[in-house]
Amino acid sequence: MIAVILAGGSGRRLGGCCKARLVLPDGRTILEHLQACCHLAGIRDLVVNANDPGPFADCAWPVIPDCRAGLGPAGGIEAALRYADEHAAEAVLLLAGDLPAMNASVISALVEAWHRHHLPQVAWSRQPQPRMHPLCAIVGVDARSAVVSALEAGERAVHRLWARLGAQAVWFEDATAFANLNTPDDLALWTRAAVR
Repeated sequence: MIAVILAGGSGRRLGGCCKARLVLPDGRTILEHLQACCHLAGIRDLVVNANDPGPFADCAWPVIPDCRAGLGPAGGIEAALRYADEHAAEAVLLLAGDLPAMNASVISALVEAWHRHHLPQVAWSRQPQPRMHPLCAIVGVDARSAVVSALEAGERAVHRLWARLGAQAVWFEDATAFANLNTPDDLALWTRAAVR
């Protein structure tokens, strides 16, 4: 299994910054934090999905662009599955690149669910209300053709893509681990510097 960090967003609401490279209070970037979480959960191979490789020029991990432009996160999922298929991986853990509170327990629960069922697994939280977190998921490489077909049919919404693939819910009590950075207020809560 490989982990693919989806970092292709433009960060428009944060002035166009690369959110995965924002620095957390412990001095690590979000990308480094997510790598550490993956390693603790037993996933050693990490790839970054980004259409602008510039912010990741000094990263030790492969950086892959979308297969086709303008599809949002769904395009990153397609690229992740293509990369995994080309590198003989069984499945892909997908994580948004702006998850400063993600932890290894969440990833481990998804991995365990994948190994039990070998079906796509997507995180859901119960509180404050039931909610899917579509960019925290595991999908098998065997779903690649279905993803391509969906995209070619014009389907770009990731939650509908997971429904089409029959993804199973992995439930977590609250949404704390899935907090993401979208606004300056979010940024103020989580970071101590703009970009490393």
